[in-house]
Amino acid sequence: MKKLFILTMAALGTLPALQADPIDFSKISAQANWVLHADVEALNKSGTGSFIISKLKENPETAKGIAMLNVVFGLDVDAIEHVAIFGRGEANKGILTAKGGFDAERLEAILATNASYVAKKHGDTVIHLIDQGTPDPKAIAFTGKDEMVASNVTKFTEHGIEVINGKEASLQKKGIYHAITNALPHPMLVGAMNVKGVAEFNKRVQGPEAVLIQKTDAIGIAVSETGGMIMVATLLQAYDEETAVHVENVARGLTSLLALGSDIDPDLAALLSRTKTKVSRKGKIISIELGIEVDTVKEVIASEMAKNKITKEKTDF
Repeated sequence: MKKLFILTMAALGTLPALQADPIDFSKISAQANWVLHADVEALNKSGTGSFIISKLKENPETAKGIAMLNVVFGLDVDAIEHVAIFGRGEANKGILTAKGGFDAERLEAILATNASYVAKKHGDTVIHLIDQGTPDPKAIAFTGKDEMVASNVTKFTEHGIEVINGKEASLQKKGIYHAITNALPHPMLVGAMNVKGVAEFNKRVQGPEAVLIQKTDAIGIAVSETGGMIMVATLLQAYDEETAVHVENVARGLTSLLALGSDIDPDLAALLSRTKTKVSRKGKIISIELGIEVDTVKEVIASEMAKNKITKEKTDF
């Protein structure tokens, strides 16, 4: 339990800091059943993010990899502004959009060297098809000097272009999508999923998971770094208020259960003593918030990186 808690909070601490309204919903398809958006530009400005980046760059192999990306592809990882991924729920299918850190003309020239390269026009936009006939084909289009939309399905990339150009409907900021962008001040990362929408594209679920799907409309997450704390809000939009009340009670019990772990593990007790929890409900939407000091997150990340370094050194012999 302790390791899971530490790794979860450490991972969340690596996520980028976003502005008050992090997602440009006009560029996300209305057909999307799940969305994940990160502002990489703000990562460099956040306390946790800058700490992690500095630690990664201390690793010679990582630093070499970053340098190679810049030399070969002209990719400046420090200049990436934001990345969004969204889809309907079909396995291994989705749309990626990104802005910043690359030059479209340079990448177009590199893509053209691919053995299976084919250029296809979609309106005024060129779609670059590469790695066709492989398990990982790509259809990439540049909608600006440093903006792209890509997918492993050509028609998905075409749809992404149509959404960006305003020719296809975009996602509306309401329900769970409104809730995640307002759950925390200056959210670091936001993501949401229409549970039933995703379920329609997958095999019929049995057991407890099926009950969850029946009673849940959507789930979401928001992450923020504010006031010297890493804050994580997990949201659940229930089918009705009666279900929401039950979930709220379970959530309150869960936060109490976390505290019980302190009786078992002294290290966990020390960590929990620096963690804040809060459960709230507004209508059908329940929010579970966890907060941990940024300094604590840094300590955990540094400790885990040190352990991984020692493990790698031992396996290299």
